[in-house]
Amino acid sequence: MMGNIPKSMDDRIYATEFLEDDPRVVLGPFIKAGTYKEAQNLAEHYGLIIVGEVTDFVPQQEVTLH
Repeated sequence: MMGNIPKSMDDRIYATEFLEDDPRVVLGPFIKAGTYKEAQNLAEHYGLIIVGEVTDFVPQQEVTLH
């Protein structure tokens, strides 16, 4: 049960990549932050670049495969 963990609907998940391209790492780590600016500051601190918000990678239309 996760009743004691506060949840914020305003937090967003950002996908990142390392500035030093490592061919073994395609995407990640991910940053959870309330604003893009906060995520950007965390990314810079750890040598990452933000690739996009996780929702950017989710199709907006339903796709049916036959």
